[in-house]
Amino acid sequence: MVGELETAARQYEDFAANDRLSPRDRARGRLWVGTALSKDGNQDYAVSAMETAVLAFEDLSELEAWSVGQQKLALAHRGNRNLDAALRLIDLARSAGITHFGGRRKVM
Repeated sequence: MVGELETAARQYEDFAANDRLSPRDRARGRLWVGTALSKDGNQDYAVSAMETAVLAFEDLSELEAWSVGQQKLALAHRGNRNLDAALRLIDLARSAGITHFGGRRKVM
């Protein structure tokens, strides 16, 4: 995604809006939109996209994806220098007992 983050976000937006995909895959697309935008410095829209994805994961009872979404939201808030929200979200993600660090899944 590096260097082409806006393009990536638009492509992920297509996934998020594709009715042929499962609700889980559309939510993942929305999370990826937020991830790309956050990496590009567009934290406000990134947070909005990620919050939508996290709510969908919650509705779908996708605990692991929900936890990952909380962690990504925390990073976006950190990018906005909103450290209180970032810490709150990390604590919330940890409360689920599933964390992702360095690409490895760790069950607590």
